[in-house]
Amino acid sequence: INYTALSASGNIFISDSYDGNKKIRLTYDGASDLTGDFYNAKISSGSLILANNTIAPYIKIDDKNKMTIIKINLNKINSKLRKKILKQLKNFITKQDNPVILYGDFGVPSWNRYLRKFIIQTRLSVKNKILFTKNSSYNIFSTPSFYILGFNDMGVDNIEIKDAKDNKQISFDISF
Repeated sequence: INYTALSASGNIFISDSYDGNKKIRLTYDGASDLTGDFYNAKISSGSLILANNTIAPYIKIDDKNKMTIIKINLNKINSKLRKKILKQLKNFITKQDNPVILYGDFGVPSWNRYLRKFIIQTRLSVKNKILFTKNSSYNIFSTPSFYILGFNDMGVDNIEIKDAKDNKQISFDISF
């Protein structure tokens, strides 16, 4: 029963892969910047200022393969504020006229009631396998909270976790 509940909310052992002709290398380190290798695409960037001055940087790719990439860090946000932030993110995502990728530390697992509702409403899905990033990258007793949410025709490859003293750095490839 637990396995079925977990697998309905995301991938457990294997990330969704997709054999696309474009790849983007993204890195998450808990800092406020959105960094990556955007294959020399024409991009524009900005920041969403959400509830309680939570900032979510985003990049819009404006070439042939249009998309919006948003990075979020809700690790130290309480549940009431997280619910409000997810509602504001939902409003932003549903108004986009191009595919959206949202990644980062959501502070809760994908089977959390509010995050699950957010995933359904935005029509995004969890693309990465479960990553245990809290205390150690291999601590199966920690709660997973790092997710890469995306559209149907995309996948995630080459996930690497570098343990740092204060922040973990997670690098991965998005293919579409």
